[in-house]
Parts: sequence; C-alpha cells; structure tokens
Amino acid sequence: MKLEKVSAAGNLHFQLKDGRIGVSYNSGYVRVSTKEGYWYGRKRLLYQINKVAKVWYGTGEFEYHHERVLIPSQKERLEYLMAFENKNCN
Repeated sequence: MKLEKVSAAGNLHFQLKDGRIGVSYNSGYVRVSTKEGYWYGRKRLLYQINKVAKVWYGTGEFEYHHERVLIPSQKERLEYLMAFENKNCN
C-alpha cells in the first residue's frame, strides 16, 4: 500500500497492490475503487467497505434499516484498509 496523495480535506489516497485506489476519509468511511473498466468503462468508481449494522426503528419483523459503522480513528481506518488489501488484492 503506497500513499498517492492527501486531499485538501485531509483524506488519504493509497495505491493498493492490484492497482486499485483505497481512500481513508476523515468522516470515518473507507472506500476502494473497482478494477479498471469494470463499471461501464468508468475507471475509478468507489464503493464503501465499512461494516454494516442493522438499526431497528420499530417492533415489526421488517422495521429496520442498515447503517455503515464509521471508524473514528485514522489508525484504525488504515489498519482496516491494510487488512482488506491483504485479503483481497493478490
């Protein structure tokens, strides 16, 4: 994982082993780009890799929605991105 740039907002952009881009946002999100040419010719479509939690708003069986679990610490976001790279980027 190689640091490519730091944006004006302080977000860290990394080059992963397989050529994809991984981004650690100050808001707590971690995103990874798709492989080149995968989504209708777009080269850098990003998707979130944060974990998802069910949030219940009622007592019914289907009264819930999903929310992303934010990672508040920059160190934890970088460790999460490195673990993703070790598992998925060959």
